[in-house]
Amino acid sequence: MIINGKHAILEALQANHPLREIVLSSSTHHHQELTALLKVAKTQNIPIHTLPSQEFKQRYPENTTQGIIATSKEISFKPLSLLIDNPHQYPVLVILDHLEDPYNMCAIIRT
Repeated sequence: MIINGKHAILEALQANHPLREIVLSSSTHHHQELTALLKVAKTQNIPIHTLPSQEFKQRYPENTTQGIIATSKEISFKPLSLLIDNPHQYPVLVILDHLEDPYNMCAIIRT
């Protein structure tokens, strides 16, 4: 799974989501937010790679807006019945249908 965008990646890091690596485009500017994100990734021993801008665009053509992606390890899915039958273990349940913009989902998750 690919996570794109510095905010979504930072949220994944802060939630200890299992990330395989972070890949940056060489054209990505290192703002304070990105520097903080990379510092957290280093403390979690997540490999960080930089690719030439053209190669990054070729590998991740739909993820070039911020020039940063993270690859995630597999997510284990739970059956809905498990979530409903254990409300104390899973106190929040969000169901999304017909979501057209993946950035909207990321904003909902961050909120």
